[in-house]
Amino acid sequence: MRALRAAATEPALAGFQRDVPILAAPLIDLLQGGPAEPVWHPAQHPGSTLSWGHSPGL
Repeated sequence: MRALRAAATEPALAGFQRDVPILAAPLIDLLQGGPAEPVWHPAQHPGSTLSWGHSPGL
C-alpha cells in the first residue's frame, strides 16, 4: 500500500488514475470476506474501503 500511495502522488499518473482506479486489498480480508466485499482500499484514499463494483471516480 505504501508503494501504491507513493505512486498515487506522482503527477504523471494523475490522468491515468482518473480513468483507472488503483485498488488493493489485504489477502486476509479477501480470504475472510471475499473479493465482492468492501475490502478494497483506493491508493488515493487508503483509509477508506470500497466494494469491487464501486468506482471511486463516479
